[in-house]
Amino acid sequence: MIMNRCELLTDGGLKALARGLERMSSLEALNLNFSSCKKITDKGMRSLKKGLRRLSSLRSMDFNFSSCFQIIGWRFSYETWRYKNFSIRAMNYLGQAIKRLGSLRFLNLNFDSWHELTDPCVNICGKAIRRLCSLRALKLVFNNCRNITVKGLKNLNKSLKGFNYLRSIDLNFSGCGKITDKGLNNITDSLKELSYLQYINLNLGW
Repeated sequence: MIMNRCELLTDGGLKALARGLERMSSLEALNLNFSSCKKITDKGMRSLKKGLRRLSSLRSMDFNFSSCFQIIGWRFSYETWRYKNFSIRAMNYLGQAIKRLGSLRFLNLNFDSWHELTDPCVNICGKAIRRLCSLRALKLVFNNCRNITVKGLKNLNKSLKGFNYLRSIDLNFSGCGKITDKGLNNITDSLKELSYLQYINLNLGW
């Protein structure tokens, strides 16, 4: 399902989609592209989490939420009466959904241009992926996530080390200006333990 640049699409649309997904327990492949849908917020991600929880047969998942600027960033929360980074809340919802999909073999997550995505978000993503024991191919896109640092890659490194049967890995950190040599070392440290790998793509350029 490709809905990119649908600027009038809101959380209500994702809520309706989630209700539909709850009835598709036999679904094996899911591709959702909401790139640049600027009215989707973390509330839409919460609805999506509820829709994914029944997809026990899912083998392949491809999510693109790049440039969804209402999901990311700091906004004033009337719950706590302070500014809050809603990227973390959105990633928590997605992480809670992913870690329950134990049959997944192929996973592609695109967070391109989540400018306020931080190391804790990468950690949440890594912890969720760690639960996917059947995973064979992984692609993560964090291009232009300018607040990811060495600490985020260190956490991701810990999560990747357990995937003994991973065949393909594609990691994209183009435009992440805070990544240093130490961050690259963290990634290569995990890759050398993945003895069944047949394909590696590591993008740190522009």
